[in-house]
Amino acid sequence: FRRTDETIRGPLRISAERWQGVDSIWAGVPMVSLAMEKMQARVGAGLVHVLGMSELLARTRTDYADIVRAILRSRRLQLRLRARLSDLVERSPLFDTAGWVRDVERMHRMM
Repeated sequence: FRRTDETIRGPLRISAERWQGVDSIWAGVPMVSLAMEKMQARVGAGLVHVLGMSELLARTRTDYADIVRAILRSRRLQLRLRARLSDLVERSPLFDTAGWVRDVERMHRMM
């Protein structure tokens, strides 16, 4: 693992960074997040929360490390989280590109 200010990156790309986090979630890769003072960390925590995966939200640095360890130690947990995340992303308005395009086009027509 390589540790940066608010991020631990490892085989699962566990991260609290904005774009890397969105890309990871879209790809079905679980993202553990710890909301801290910086906006990037709050955005990551918000994404995880909105998707309904509160088990990936850490309250403290110790919780963060414990969640990461649990995921890395259990292939079964990794597969379960990936499957659940994939299903949630499929149904989430956050990743509904077609719906977003329809809404933007409708807004443009209204202008």
